[in-house]
Formats: sequence, structure tokens, C-alpha cells
Amino acid sequence: MSPTKILQSKYDLHKIQQIANDIKKNCKALNKIDETIIDKIIEEIRDKLKIESKEEALVLITGVLQKGGSNKNALNSVKFEHNNKVLSAQELQQVVNKIQKNLTNRQFAKAIANDIAKISLLLEIEGDLSNQIKYEYPNLSIQEAV
Repeated sequence: MSPTKILQSKYDLHKIQQIANDIKKNCKALNKIDETIIDKIIEEIRDKLKIESKEEALVLITGVLQKGGSNKNALNSVKFEHNNKVLSAQELQQVVNKIQKNLTNRQFAKAIANDIAKISLLLEIEGDLSNQIKYEYPNLSIQEAV
């Protein structure tokens, strides 16, 4: 008798499938950040840097994250400047932690990934790994570099 037939006769595979579906749902829910948290982070950056609009704050956040600010060891080595305002990865991480404990820049970046992509394309902010890719693919388009 095959192992599958033994499993089918001993266990209800439909129940196991339901459990698997529940686990997948819960994992997705854990990775999702509430939109109010995202808004609070953007507003806190706006207030901290005395920026006029949330759009400008989002541009700074995008620049930092696109330049590698979600990497574990980024800290102050990754900064982005716009309109004489500078945001570092470390400052962003402090704000992110202030708004939600144990949230990382990387998790925050995943939550706003679509916005980061759109803004980066508009401003032509290349990704932090684009220079490495250009060695092998020198004709890399701006879309691919973003």
C-alpha cells in the first residue's frame, strides 16, 4: 500500500487542507501592516523633518528605502535628500519603531512596495543593487534599474 493511501485511510486530508489554508491566511495577515500605521509613519516623518506635505515625506521615505534603507546594516550610511531635507535609514527605523514596536524598515517597505515602485519610476531613483546588475547588463533600462 502506498504512503498516500495509508495517510488517506488514517487521517482526513480535507481537514489537513483546511488547517493549511488557515495557516496561510494567518501568515498573510501577520505580514500586512494596517494602513493607519503607514499613515502615522509618514506623518511622523513629515513632522520630524518639518516637511510641508506628506507627499514630500513619502518621497524621502521612498528614496531611503530604494537606496537600501531596508537592509539590516544600513543605519546612517543610507540617506536621501530632497529640498534640503535629509532622511537616513536609521531615522526612519526609529520612527517606524516608535509607531509600531518591532516593525522593521523592510516590513514597512514591503507594505508600501507599490508606492515605492511608482515614485521611484517617476523620480528615476534606481534600486540599490542596480549598479551591480549593470556590470553584467550595461544597457539596463531605467525601469529595470528601478
